[in-house]
Amino acid sequence: MPETIVERGGLVSTSFGKLNSVIEHILMANFKKNMKKTVIVYTEKLTKRFGEPALANHRTNEPYLVRQKISRCNFSTQD
Repeated sequence: MPETIVERGGLVSTSFGKLNSVIEHILMANFKKNMKKTVIVYTEKLTKRFGEPALANHRTNEPYLVRQKISRCNFSTQD
């Protein structure tokens, strides 16, 4: 199944002495939060335009189908 991969990167460079690590941590945390929002919006837009993914229901039923197949099999403990 083809998937779309969206990648973004962030580079933080600061020169505030002892505060460098704190500032970098805050900026990267904000970047991570913004990326989560971006993914949510992309998903909403794609769902609105194309509808729900075709395999969504199949994946939720898959463990149930596997359990059904296993329960139908007769396993022998004898060699």
